[in-house]
Amino acid sequence: MDYNGRGTVHRGIDREEKQTIKANCSGWLRNYISLSSHYDLNTYKIENKVCYVSYNGGISWETVPVSVETLAAVGDGRPYFNKLQEKSYVITSEKTAFVYGGTKGIPLTATYSEDKGTTWKTSQISKTLDSVRVKFCSFPNAKVGYVIATGDRAMSQESQIIYI
Repeated sequence: MDYNGRGTVHRGIDREEKQTIKANCSGWLRNYISLSSHYDLNTYKIENKVCYVSYNGGISWETVPVSVETLAAVGDGRPYFNKLQEKSYVITSEKTAFVYGGTKGIPLTATYSEDKGTTWKTSQISKTLDSVRVKFCSFPNAKVGYVIATGDRAMSQESQIIYI
């Protein structure tokens, strides 16, 4: 989905916000929202080489304090500057996190917010990885999360490391 022709909007949602939408709808629309991700309110966009997050379906945006070039960098493979790697980020009301790096110039790092993008913190995960190809992150709850990094491809094999 293009946003004003200058960037791309990517959507995600948390349970609380989906319930609020459902409570304000009736009949078939409520059932459709239960099954659909088209009404997700938590989203990000990349516009003019800057990444933004929204928690209200794009009505307002908060700037992610990491450059798109840094978010998209990979140690092995081609970076894409118009879309973040699937599952390398989490956007919820309780926790928003972006995992990036794992290259020769950028350590594997997470930048996260626990207040809908008002303030951000950065945590270095590993300095030793320099060829991370794929990064995944998840937060089963707001306090516990994990990162999976894959890389070091050789002879049809690839290593995976899990950080909790």
